[in-house]
Amino acid sequence: MNTNLLNIVNRIVAEQGEGILADAKRLFPFFADYAKNENKEERVAFGRCIEYGAYQALRNTRSADERQRVKEGLTYQVNVKTGVDRSRCADALDLLEAVIFKPQQQTYPPQQPQYLPQPQYPPQPQYPPQPQYSSQPQQYRQTTKMNPFQYFAAALKKYAVFNGRARRAEFWWFSLFSGIIIFAAGFIGYFISDFLGMEPIIDAETPLGLGEILNTLANLFFLLPSLAVTIRRMHDVGKSGWYMLIPIYNFVLCCYAGNTGPNKYGPDPKSM
Repeated sequence: MNTNLLNIVNRIVAEQGEGILADAKRLFPFFADYAKNENKEERVAFGRCIEYGAYQALRNTRSADERQRVKEGLTYQVNVKTGVDRSRCADALDLLEAVIFKPQQQTYPPQQPQYLPQPQYPPQPQYPPQPQYSSQPQQYRQTTKMNPFQYFAAALKKYAVFNGRARRAEFWWFSLFSGIIIFAAGFIGYFISDFLGMEPIIDAETPLGLGEILNTLANLFFLLPSLAVTIRRMHDVGKSGWYMLIPIYNFVLCCYAGNTGPNKYGPDPKSM
């Protein structure tokens, strides 16, 4: 842990109050000024952790084990979202934990000798008290704002991604749009065939026309992403992807809200 950065953060907290660690816009000007000569990668890692609500997440923990789980989830989240090295993120979170829970180990400024006059600091502005949070880390409940098409596009981008988690909105909007596209493909094929008077492409007992071909192609296109998003939906409620094979129960699981915070399949998608 960088003791210089620890002393700098303790200094800022001593001057501005601990609540500044929950407000990145207030913290960053002080941090950039006081820590400008420190290692850039360490400064960036600490700043990213603050942006993703690390202070509130750690402050609301009730035990060392819970703090460790929260730090692991935050390290994974910041690394995936910003590309910051995980070891740097872990060091930054250890530093922040030391500031919050072990203030007696580091003090800034140091105690002045009794025979010297104490420095006079200008009065600091008073800010409203920080709101009280529940025992769950707040960043896990800050739901990302996305429109239905963005959820559909997000599922398509993870075309064959079977790891991780998918929230309910991503699963259901993808199911709706993919179903509409499959139906539309078949309808357009039938319409074109009737309008142009096209003969069946394959003459057999059951002729295969343009509508059946387009409908089949659309089903094949959406088969893999549909399997992927369903498996990730199972993961979001803490279940194995094999649960998608259980009739009725798999539908019920798709309707459940996902686990709050990270689980063994990955971080909470509502915080990403």
